[in-house]
Amino acid sequence: MATMRAKCPECETWVPLPKDAIEGERVVCPGCGEQLELINIEPPELDYADWEDFSDE
Repeated sequence: MATMRAKCPECETWVPLPKDAIEGERVVCPGCGEQLELINIEPPELDYADWEDFSDE
């Protein structure tokens, strides 16, 4: 099974996603460091996240 991944909307780097990822999952782009949120599973799609509480996680 292929690893799930989605393109960063900022720099277009492919961002690896956990196999058990769910909508709303938060990730950081390894290319540009942008904070992103998984907004769709099929197909995997990322968008900019509002992470005011990011430092609390």
